[in-house]
Amino acid sequence: MSDQERKPDRRIARTKKLLFDALMELIKEKSFADITLEDITKRADVARTTFYLHYKDKDELLFDGTRAMYDELLERYKHQPALAPGAPDPFLDDASDFEHVARYADFYQVMLGPNGSQKFLVRVLNYLATLFHPNISRLLFPKKETFRVPAELAAYFMAGAEIGVMTWWLQQNKMQYTPAEMARMTNLMCIFGMNWGGGLDHPQPDAEQSASQPAGQP
Repeated sequence: MSDQERKPDRRIARTKKLLFDALMELIKEKSFADITLEDITKRADVARTTFYLHYKDKDELLFDGTRAMYDELLERYKHQPALAPGAPDPFLDDASDFEHVARYADFYQVMLGPNGSQKFLVRVLNYLATLFHPNISRLLFPKKETFRVPAELAAYFMAGAEIGVMTWWLQQNKMQYTPAEMARMTNLMCIFGMNWGGGLDHPQPDAEQSASQPAGQP
């Protein structure tokens, strides 16, 4: 590709960055719902017509701008080694998600709070489930015949739990715990359950009971 051909791509990338940076600044100042396209284009010093060349609305801008942040996390998860029998769980002390939230704390304070975006919350849920699903299947549920619940359900369970924990960490705990501490506590609860978290003996459910045979059915 010639320098002349690269110039439009660079201009587009620069314009998109200006728009997303403007949105990130505005999110620190007001709720997402109150941010207008005029606010964004004025802060970015970009014409409204130029905005519509790239995005149909602020939600699309938000999703496009955050994709790079999430792709970085996804790439890290893809390269986790297979879990050998008796080996320590590679996810137990992996604080990638919480380090990411800490890095963009101002952004997540708003987006996971009452002034955030429901569309964004659903997107984060789906993203985290997508992030967790392959490794749950590969590392935690290595034998399909032993599954008691679908791996996809387990992925969404962990994703929902993590969103709730992240919201608590930001809103109520005010990030008093470190990302590493949050990751370890969350991962242990996801692996061993609430009984472990409360210091109770871990009950052993009927090994024959599975998602394909709900309680109460023969």
